[in-house]
Amino acid sequence: MGVRGTLAQQATLSSSACPPPRGIKIILDNTMRYDIFQRGFRDRRGGGRMPKQILIVEDEQIIATDIQRGLEGMGYAVAARVVSGKEAVQKAVELEPDLVLMDIQLGPGMDGIEAAKRIHARRDIPIIYVSGNFTEDNMEMIKSTNPFGFLVKPFEDNELRLTIEMALYRHQMEEALSRSEEKYRAILENIDEAYFEVDLSGNFTFFNNATLRMAGLPREELIGVRNLRFVEPEAEQRIYEAFRKIQQTGRPERLIDCEIVRPDGTRQIFELSASLMKDPSHTPVGFRGVARDITERKLAEETLRRSEERYRTLFEHNPIETIIVDKRAVITGYNQAKATSGDRLPRPGDVIYRDYAAKHANGMYDELMECIESGTPKEFPDARYGGKFLYIKISPFPEGAIITSIDVTESKRLEERLSHLATHDPLTGLPNRTLFTDRLSLELIRAQRSGKQLAVMLLDLDNFKEINDAWGHTVGDEVLQIIGRRLPEFLRKSDSIARMGGDEFLILLPDIERAEDARRIGLKLLDAFRDPFVVEGKSLPTTTSIGFAVYPDDGHETEILIKNADIAMYSVKESGRNGCRQYNPLMRRNPPRNGATDGMAGG
Repeated sequence: MGVRGTLAQQATLSSSACPPPRGIKIILDNTMRYDIFQRGFRDRRGGGRMPKQILIVEDEQIIATDIQRGLEGMGYAVAARVVSGKEAVQKAVELEPDLVLMDIQLGPGMDGIEAAKRIHARRDIPIIYVSGNFTEDNMEMIKSTNPFGFLVKPFEDNELRLTIEMALYRHQMEEALSRSEEKYRAILENIDEAYFEVDLSGNFTFFNNATLRMAGLPREELIGVRNLRFVEPEAEQRIYEAFRKIQQTGRPERLIDCEIVRPDGTRQIFELSASLMKDPSHTPVGFRGVARDITERKLAEETLRRSEERYRTLFEHNPIETIIVDKRAVITGYNQAKATSGDRLPRPGDVIYRDYAAKHANGMYDELMECIESGTPKEFPDARYGGKFLYIKISPFPEGAIITSIDVTESKRLEERLSHLATHDPLTGLPNRTLFTDRLSLELIRAQRSGKQLAVMLLDLDNFKEINDAWGHTVGDEVLQIIGRRLPEFLRKSDSIARMGGDEFLILLPDIERAEDARRIGLKLLDAFRDPFVVEGKSLPTTTSIGFAVYPDDGHETEILIKNADIAMYSVKESGRNGCRQYNPLMRRNPPRNGATDGMAGG
């Protein structure tokens, strides 16, 4: 038998006598699968095999040739054959084979053990020693090179094959483990939390970069230091008790709000989670912990607490009535202004605008729910609630809404008074010319659509100056007020009357069929002046002159109709007063000097 066995034995081992075992598989990565006892890697994508490259280091050519023939028969590839340690190092660095079969005794120069050391110093390649003589003297040196296997000459093919496959498998597993360790080491070093390990006395034995940042010390000054050195006395006792409990029970513990003082005097607050470490015999050997810096969070919480306290104070002392509701509109709170408002206070569980303040809500519940669902605030400047006007503002927030209400009844009434004064005569309370003109513009639009007519009348009192001169403006004002009350009695509900100023009044007659309708109303108005006005016991007779213009015959625009009614009124004045006359274009050129005063003139 040769070094590996006879040629017949080689043929038998390489064929059916020793079929490769099946079914033991190791997953290496997402695309490759490695089968123990198969000759190399199987590519999942293409199914092809990539033979492993093996460097043979053997100074006896016959043995080297025999080994090469056996390896190739097993499906491996021989990267190279060398006879010296120096060549072994060069080829290993140059070719980077998957494995080295290294003879220990290589003749003069560098032996296999030294060559293995140098290869390991430059490349991570598994090495199997092949030797016919392993002695106790060189065993320690061999182990120091961390070999992946030993083969004692002579050996059989199945020994060679099994040793190679196990070496390749072990190397692959060590690489996977190394990558895994590197990955988790990188994660550990880059997390924000401080990870550390201490012995049972509390001295640091391992820690990551975050621990150094938290302690504010370089690595060499922290290793071996007692972990409670930087902790405030109050927190030191809490941590000591927690670690003692962990050692006694074996269960992890969590502490919060622990404070440390760094060498530069700054303080940090952290929360700590710790657990017990045991050796393979389950004997406690120390503790591992994770500390999280919560200084900024605590500062933010304190800032938030102060802010909430400040806003709570503002809420309670705000003079504006304020109610807080949740997403279902259930009242969850109200301020002092609401409590002292005199209104009935909400009961627990009351839904605003449904159970509470619902009598005059006028759809406010739906408005509130829309605000809460959309997150859009709404304001209701003049919400009417009973006999009051409220300025209501709904301000939604994630948990519900804040409802503020200001009683604006007085300001609303003042606004209404100011608005009324802007459009009404302060003496008679009748609309003024501004409001009259607006109404006339609207009625003109309606008349254009309906095809009906309308008339504009202008009344001017006759001899009113004599009443003012004789009895004073106070009496004259009283006469105007009486006229303002008396004239509407002779008009239709759809008609409008306004005071232009002085002793002139405007009347709007919408929806008339013909000019004769306006003349008939004018005659009724003349009758309103047949009885004298009684003021302070004085009987004051007066009459009026009335001119009117009809749309569309006498004009299509507001100012033209008023102007033509004015022309018609002065035509009556010039004809003797106390009459009613429709505008006629001839009045501009030839105003009549004499005419009837029975109101039938014109047309």
